[in-house]
Amino acid sequence: MDWKIIGVGGVTVPKDFKEYRDAGADVVMSATGAMWNPYLAKEIKEAYPDA
Repeated sequence: MDWKIIGVGGVTVPKDFKEYRDAGADVVMSATGAMWNPYLAKEIKEAYPDA
């Protein structure tokens, strides 16, 4: 089986996203972080354009 790892929880700043990816997550999800900061996805893309 081809399993994917999804990192969920506590993603409120771009560094949190990077830590999940560095730990092996294929996908990272943020709900509350994006609610608090509607620009979070943009900030992550700017900080890690190759992610």
